[in-house]
Amino acid sequence: MKDTHYNKDIPGSLYSEEEALIAAREVLGTVPAWYRKNKEIIEKRRVEQLHRTNEAMAEITEALERFSLVQQRFCRILDAMLSKIAVDPDSRVQ
Repeated sequence: MKDTHYNKDIPGSLYSEEEALIAAREVLGTVPAWYRKNKEIIEKRRVEQLHRTNEAMAEITEALERFSLVQQRFCRILDAMLSKIAVDPDSRVQ
């Protein structure tokens, strides 16, 4: 189990000793170039993933809105059919 420390900048968060060391090195400016490059690549991927997630959520929202319209239309048709039956119980809705 890794030693963990409280990160005062992020309430309720913990980070490992390795992460603490890298954070300290970042502050001091002694982080290796490979780490900075990897961090930039990871951050770029996170941003791309966030954009893809946002696009997917927009598509889901649009689909739910279309479904809601279809559902409302179905309810109006069903309500009209039930109203017709209530007015004339012997009539058959076709």
